Amino acid sequence: MKNKDSKTDKPCTLHGVKRSLLDKIAWVADYMKKEKFVDVLNAEFVDAYINEFSAMCRITNYGANKCPELGKTLKAGYDNGTLERGRVGLTCHEQGFPNWVYVYELNCI
Repeated sequence: MKNKDSKTDKPCTLHGVKRSLLDKIAWVADYMKKEKFVDVLNAEFVDAYINEFSAMCRITNYGANKCPELGKTLKAGYDNGTLERGRVGLTCHEQGFPNWVYVYELNCI
């Protein structure tokens, strides 16, 4: 992953081809075979998504990099029934961290 200025949204990788939203949801579902729950604060998951899709992101000094596209992909997976979503409160209230986050898991239909 290339380091970019933390104040701008620029591609973090140079590889990959543009893929459809359904392809991205399918990739998330496949990733979840090894990791049951995912969220936008899971640095390993976020970085894997950024690298796979050359997604725009903002590099952060700590925690997961910010990738708005990933949040939209997870929401789309929830909206189409592929993913289930729950909300988890966070006990770590450091500067820059939210009080809660959506956590996603595969929908077992």
